Amino acid sequence: MMNLLVVSGSEQEALQYILIARELASQGIATHIIATRKHVYEFIRNQGWEHTKLMAIRRCDTSKSIDSHRYLEKYRNPTIAEMMASEQVIRHWDADEKLLLLADFLDIYEDYFEKHHIDILMKFPTCSFAGRAAYAVAKRRNLPTLIINTGPIITETFTLNDLDEGWIWSEFFTTYETPKSLTPENKKIVNEIVERVLSDKEKSIKIIKARLRRVLFALFVYLYHRCKGEFDYAERNEVVKQISFFLGRIKRAVKYSQQDTSKPYIFFPLHIPWDAQIATRNPMFASQEAVIEMLARSCPPGMALYVKEHPYYAGGVNRKMLKNVKRFQMVRVVEPSISSLEMIRHAKVVVTINSTAGWEAIVLKKPLIVLGDPFYAQFKHAYKIENINTLPRVLNEAICKGESIYNDVDAWYDFLYSAVSSSHKGSMVFYKNYMGLGQDFSHQRIESLAREIGAKIKALCVDPSERNTSEKEIAQESF
Repeated sequence: MMNLLVVSGSEQEALQYILIARELASQGIATHIIATRKHVYEFIRNQGWEHTKLMAIRRCDTSKSIDSHRYLEKYRNPTIAEMMASEQVIRHWDADEKLLLLADFLDIYEDYFEKHHIDILMKFPTCSFAGRAAYAVAKRRNLPTLIINTGPIITETFTLNDLDEGWIWSEFFTTYETPKSLTPENKKIVNEIVERVLSDKEKSIKIIKARLRRVLFALFVYLYHRCKGEFDYAERNEVVKQISFFLGRIKRAVKYSQQDTSKPYIFFPLHIPWDAQIATRNPMFASQEAVIEMLARSCPPGMALYVKEHPYYAGGVNRKMLKNVKRFQMVRVVEPSISSLEMIRHAKVVVTINSTAGWEAIVLKKPLIVLGDPFYAQFKHAYKIENINTLPRVLNEAICKGESIYNDVDAWYDFLYSAVSSSHKGSMVFYKNYMGLGQDFSHQRIESLAREIGAKIKALCVDPSERNTSEKEIAQESF
């Protein structure tokens, strides 16, 4: 029997894990669920699931002293500094308090991994101590980890990223790096894929509107658990976010500019500031204001730089930041309700960190500059920034070459085909109303997901005596 550890933050997420776990049991895989909140832990136990443990944020005994250097030596990927910086719920805590809690989490996980003979970890991208500490322990023990992500076609695919915490998976590299000659039928499939990707995006372009009832609901849930004697830092953080979001939408942070397609522009979509895409995967770009300033300094004359807030947090972005970036003459902050597809279609160049807009730019055959390290940075004609000082020259080259890079049409077909054919069938995010796509707990869907996950786990898990190879070597050997 193999042992899988998963980390869950919400009741519906936990329910999806439990349903999948019941299917995995028939494949010889026992699932252990870590709950990051007390009411989620109680929900899991009420579902009859015994293999669970609570890892909630709580205040530690500050009189306790620890050898910080021992933890610095022990955990190097991610580092202690990376884990401490990424946790957003307790970002205002003193550094010593954060370290105490993180060290406690790491010690608890070490004991749990040992006691329950954990073979593999699976989780969604997260910037929480509960998720990243589990990942750090798995890495130290040279155990494989699966990071669940939406796939290239959101409604039809998902990926299990097995190389690091980023948006890359070994099957993609294996498929993309294998020489191939696509048939007319293969290319027809790619054309259909493009239509589905664009259809997905058009269905999901919804500005999340600030509503007082959301603020009141978040506040009610928080106070309800307080009355029960539970102090949930995650719920308190949610109240703060909802209030900030609500106030930000009542009064606009800046005067928005209109999209002007008659003049050339560069498009840079903003991430949600507290999202794992930034806090975990690209922490050095956590200050998107700094990124915008670098882009502004790199812009050639006559070129505008359009910046657009994430539609799920429009109005919640730091108001001061948006005002500050407008001091650059070429910067335009556009109305967040404008479709990102429309922004991409008319852009001379698209610049992303880890946004799905980068994938969409390739789909729409637009020059793309990538600052982070998502899978689409591997596209043969994407401009990957390895040294930020080269940004002005790379940006200039991308503008000059323009869409001529897509004259290599076979490379475009090869990349899109590789990305989608190497991802898994189904969607792991239908446990919530993600991007307006609805919920689906049907047995058929759960059974299909369990089949995909089970096959991946069995491909990655090796005999404990053979765990002296690196995670990437294990992944490469498995495919």
